[in-house]
Amino acid sequence: MGASAAKARLAQVQRTLASAEHRARTRTRNYGDANPNDFTLLSKCKCGRKPWCVLEDFPRETPHRDEFGPTRRAWVCRCECGNAIGRQRLRGRIIAGWNRSAHAEPLTRQTYPFFRLADKAPEVALDYLEGIEQDLTLRREEAYLKLVLAVTDAPGPAFVQRLEAYLAWCQTAKVLVKRELGAVAREVGR
Repeated sequence: MGASAAKARLAQVQRTLASAEHRARTRTRNYGDANPNDFTLLSKCKCGRKPWCVLEDFPRETPHRDEFGPTRRAWVCRCECGNAIGRQRLRGRIIAGWNRSAHAEPLTRQTYPFFRLADKAPEVALDYLEGIEQDLTLRREEAYLKLVLAVTDAPGPAFVQRLEAYLAWCQTAKVLVKRELGAVAREVGR
């Protein structure tokens, strides 16, 4: 994307973020007190043990002209029993990914560490999360565009990583709520 296209897209994203419609759909930016990159938020493995996350080297699938060396670093989450998920470049994404994987003991909406979902009905929670996901996606795009364009108020890498982690947690929460809605639908169908 060229500079003029990036500037145009940034202006479009900022108009959307400032719109009354978007503000009405995004009911909060207060996602909770926990750090989305915190390793203590890992669910236990279904075997009952606590998994761990580690940064590992992997062979590069495709070489890039600006990257040196035959490997790249990525986060992996493993358990002693052999269950694992991996290859996420951001720590928060691997933690959220483990928690929504088939290997993890399921989280509940009532104990979910983000977005204050416990007091919301599943249908309301899903709509609420979709608004938050849209907001996080637009804010992430705005941050990346500002970095690309070297805008003076561009956020730092820690802010972008936090947005990425919250987005991963939001997607995990949506999976959790959809599972709950599916279980409710199956129960009603009996």
